[in-house]
Amino acid sequence: MERTEVRIAGFGGQGVVLAGVLLGRAALEDGRYAVQTQSYGAEARGGAARSEVIITDQPALYPEVVAPHVLVALSQAALDRYLADLRPDGLLIADAELVSRLPERPAGSILRERFTEVAGVELGRPIVANMVMLGFLVQATGLVGLDSLREAVKKGVPPGTEVLNLKAVERGIELATGQGRHCPGIRGYLCFEVILVYRLGLWHLAEFLPIGERKYAENRGAAGLPIAGAGRCRCGE
Repeated sequence: MERTEVRIAGFGGQGVVLAGVLLGRAALEDGRYAVQTQSYGAEARGGAARSEVIITDQPALYPEVVAPHVLVALSQAALDRYLADLRPDGLLIADAELVSRLPERPAGSILRERFTEVAGVELGRPIVANMVMLGFLVQATGLVGLDSLREAVKKGVPPGTEVLNLKAVERGIELATGQGRHCPGIRGYLCFEVILVYRLGLWHLAEFLPIGERKYAENRGAAGLPIAGAGRCRCGE
């Protein structure tokens, strides 16, 4: 596995640091190495906040994020400040409510979702927008295992808040379904299985489902279809 760098940025009070800590812990649950660093302003709320995570199968020789594979922007100021560091083939994830101006980037390299709105309106607690984002991030990238993330959340959030935080994570996972992509350096892939139906002399798209690469192989094997070659899903495209 190549070194994978993730930067989560926003402002104080959004739980940016906790999100990075839990992502790092989830990587440890997966049996990998993780380095997490953080930076925030003097203000308890409203000041700039940044959390960075490096995940690898070997000890990191350099503990600082240089050019992230994934940038999560939870505010317009964060996007404006850190966009230049994102790799040309990197993935940008932005809060749809708090980030209004998006850059021009290749198709599929920007995912935008309503983390803050979902947390506040659907869950009744805007403070768990970071957990909605975290579930979305992991489902969309396959960066760590979902069960590892759930375990990290159970162990890492304040006692008594586990149910709410896990509910927020699950909502984020739901939001990300169908928006997955593979990022360079990220362990695993999200593949897509296209299901077609034949009707009135034409083929019609019935479903476009994100599935794991292993599950994709299992599905084709069970159907007696070749795993490689024509018709195989093309990850990362």
